[in-house]
Amino acid sequence: MSDSAIFHFTQGYASIVEGLRTLGYATEHDKNFQDTREKSAHRLSEFILPKQDIEKNISLILEDTFPAQYQDIVISKNNMVFSLCPHDLLPSIYRISMAYIPKKDVLSIGKLSKIASIVARQPILQEQLTHNIAQILYNDLNSEGCAVYVEGFHLCMATRKGYSHDARIITHMFKGSLTETTTKNEFITLVNSPTQNFS
Repeated sequence: MSDSAIFHFTQGYASIVEGLRTLGYATEHDKNFQDTREKSAHRLSEFILPKQDIEKNISLILEDTFPAQYQDIVISKNNMVFSLCPHDLLPSIYRISMAYIPKKDVLSIGKLSKIASIVARQPILQEQLTHNIAQILYNDLNSEGCAVYVEGFHLCMATRKGYSHDARIITHMFKGSLTETTTKNEFITLVNSPTQNFS
C-alpha cells in the first residue's frame, strides 16, 4: 500500500473523529481515540490491494499449475474472505465456493482460496466479484468449465435501520461445461451440504 493512500485514509478518519467530537464525544481527551486515525487507516489498507497488484498476483497464481490425469470437477468450498462495499465503504463477509473442470493442468489446491481472497481485496459489488472469479477460472485458467457460488453478509445492510439484519445475498455464475442444469444442481447441492469432520 502506498504512503499516499495511507495519508489520505488517515486524513479521512481524522475528519470522522472530528465529526464524533461535534456530537459530544471527548475524542481529544479520551485515550481510546488517541491512535484511531492511524489504526483505522492501516486496517482499511488491509482490506484493499492496489489494482495492479491484484492483476499481478492472479497472473502468478495461474502460472503455478501441475499436470494431472484428471478431467472432472474440482471444488473448493466455504472460502471465507472479506471485502468492501463500494457504495458505503463498509465491510462485506463472503463465503465463496468455486469449481472448475481442468483441460490438462490443475491448480495447486490452495490457489483457489488465494484467488478468492485476492479478488475480494478491493471495493467491489458481490455481483462483480462473482463475475470476476468466474472469468479467471474459465478464461484465464483455460478450463472446460467453472462455477462460482457466493454467499454474502453485508454490513451496509445489516447496520441500517429497518433492514433484515441477518440477511444473506446469494450470487452464482456458471461457464462452459458447467452450465448444464444437472451439473449446476449437483454443484449447488455439494456446496450447501454440511461439511463433515475428519475426526
